[in-house]
Amino acid sequence: MSTVLSPKVGENRLSEMLSDEIAIETRGWAARWYAEMLIELFLSDGAKSKSEKFSTLSLGDKIKEISPYYSKSIIDDLYTIEHVGNQASHFNSEREVAEDEVSVAVNKAVRLFDLILIDELKISGLENTPNTATLLSTTLPSIRVNVLREFVNLESIDNEYEMAVLDKYLLALVKNGQREKARRLTKKLLKKSVLNDFQYKCLENKINIIHSNLDSLPVAKSIEDCKRNFEDVLASMSPDELEKNANFIRLLKIMYNSVTPSDFGEAKGNTVYLQ
Repeated sequence: MSTVLSPKVGENRLSEMLSDEIAIETRGWAARWYAEMLIELFLSDGAKSKSEKFSTLSLGDKIKEISPYYSKSIIDDLYTIEHVGNQASHFNSEREVAEDEVSVAVNKAVRLFDLILIDELKISGLENTPNTATLLSTTLPSIRVNVLREFVNLESIDNEYEMAVLDKYLLALVKNGQREKARRLTKKLLKKSVLNDFQYKCLENKINIIHSNLDSLPVAKSIEDCKRNFEDVLASMSPDELEKNANFIRLLKIMYNSVTPSDFGEAKGNTVYLQ
């Protein structure tokens, strides 16, 4: 199962970044290229509206230009990738490129899309419409885990929304092959009295049901599966929902551009299991 989504245009650089057989300098350069590609595709609209020369700027200047529009997490990670990528791209007899620094840059590069989605959902809201979270579910389980981790409240459950986010986070863990982590978390929340006995038993039951039915669920294992699920969800949304989720949908469309969707096969789309 893939754990990273990459636009088709970036697949070769992604392979270079993640390969242990590629020279460390090349991996650092590839991370820099990959980050610049993501800026152009996902993060440049605001800056381009103010400067026609944006695409000709250096990577550092591009990061500076987009900084008013995005979170500190994204901007800091981009500067880290740029710094490492610049070192990897230029010969310096007095300094070798450090493998641990390149590994950090690569990890930040492959995490950037997750941060982009987090930024969008912090603005528009995970509860924006009934299908907003369903749109998120068209991504890979690993991405959903990373995104939902930013929204889940593990200190208290005060309303239905917080319970729903916890539910989605736990099920994302299960679908990501982390069932035991989900079970340990529910036990911890019960012990801390964040969950009561009834809530705990319902979540535990649902975790087990989903785990036992994983083979029949349309859990995305590749970007082709993601595109399939995305088109399925879009087809079920009302014009009002499409409008309210317009920017979130735009980001996902960019990611899934030029991808041929897989078919459902034996999997069942939009399956709901009762607790």
